[in-house]
Amino acid sequence: NNERPRTASGNPLSSNFRWRDYEDMIQQERLVDEDGDADDEDFVLGRRESTRENEDLSDGYESDNQWENSSNEGTRRRRRNRRSANSNARARRVRRRENEREEREQQIVEQPTEANLRASRRQQAARERQAVDTAESDEDMMEYMSSNNTPSGPFSHDYSDDGHFFKMPHHNSQVERKWLSRLENISSYNGIKVYAPQVGDSVVYIPKAHACVIHDYMTLEAPWQNWPEGTHWPLVRCKILNLRYRFPYKNYYKKRANEDKPTSKSIVAIATLEITGLPEFSNEREYPWPRPSFVDLSSSHAHVFEVSLFDSGHAEFVVPESLFLWRLRCLEEAMKKAGGRPGGLSVAAYYSDVDCGDDPMQTSMAYIVEVKSGGDSTGHLSNSGFESVVVQWQVEGGNNELSPWELTVEDDIFSPPSAPSLHTSEKRAINSALRMIETIPAYR
Repeated sequence: NNERPRTASGNPLSSNFRWRDYEDMIQQERLVDEDGDADDEDFVLGRRESTRENEDLSDGYESDNQWENSSNEGTRRRRRNRRSANSNARARRVRRRENEREEREQQIVEQPTEANLRASRRQQAARERQAVDTAESDEDMMEYMSSNNTPSGPFSHDYSDDGHFFKMPHHNSQVERKWLSRLENISSYNGIKVYAPQVGDSVVYIPKAHACVIHDYMTLEAPWQNWPEGTHWPLVRCKILNLRYRFPYKNYYKKRANEDKPTSKSIVAIATLEITGLPEFSNEREYPWPRPSFVDLSSSHAHVFEVSLFDSGHAEFVVPESLFLWRLRCLEEAMKKAGGRPGGLSVAAYYSDVDCGDDPMQTSMAYIVEVKSGGDSTGHLSNSGFESVVVQWQVEGGNNELSPWELTVEDDIFSPPSAPSLHTSEKRAINSALRMIETIPAYR
């Protein structure tokens, strides 16, 4: 049968295309099912290529034999192309499976063992330490690289006259500031750590103890020399009105050759003190220090002065009032119970080791040997009780002279002092102010 295939309307179909019948469609579905992962790009239409021979159409149409030959040839080309596409798809599937297997094996190899976890934790800790060191270094660099090079303002004399660094000489200069960077204040008021002053604190200032610091740091001023004439104030109660902080002193920051003088890299807290109470004396006192109480001083007679507080290595000359009174009262009561014979009374003293940072001071137990009376000092430097108690160390051995406000009786007779805290009304006022601030859009 040489008749050409026709359309439904009866027109013969052109032989320029390979017309697919039902069997061709079934055959293609089988190939797709066998392939499974065939993509659209795998399908290649088997089109008969034009040749000079089949371009010579008879009456515009090809013969039946020519159509059959071209159809068979197109089918063979289609099957060859299909096999090539199937082969490429299988190769891609093999490569994809190999890549997945390699990824799984790599994940198994990289699963953290206990040793790997420990090493990872150590590396993380090292990175955190490096981050902290970098932050501190950046802070030091910012202090060093400040564009403000000339002191100005009402306290410029802190640098010109008193000799504080305005800027540290190097970006990596060491500065001790931990004693002023605490997150709690209890240790300042129970004597466990060096006192860190706070504005509003009630403190006791001891001129004789201050004189010992000035003996080593001779550029410091002696404020008692400007007190009213004719007064005798070996101890005074004061209120801290203001605090400002300065870099260390230039003259004492670094030891120079052939010089025997102390050094200090401590930040200096310059405290403005106002005298609020005077010592209470009595001729019947059996102890070489004033009574553990103060006589209020009216504000009209108040005297204001400044002192510089820093880690000098000496006994403190500014002590919280609550701690000062508590230690003296306990000591006097214990001596009364001993019949006025202090010898053998067990006490504890606190001291700080060299380069201990802001760690709690060490406790050392001792026995009181004797209490000395009088002294060779005069004026404001006399009758304070400074270093009037001779103690013998229980473990280390040897004797030392200490002040009564440096000693803690082994058995607490009175309740220990508590750190200053806000009253309930003050807390409510602060919380109310904070809630009001939180309503402001800029602070949300």
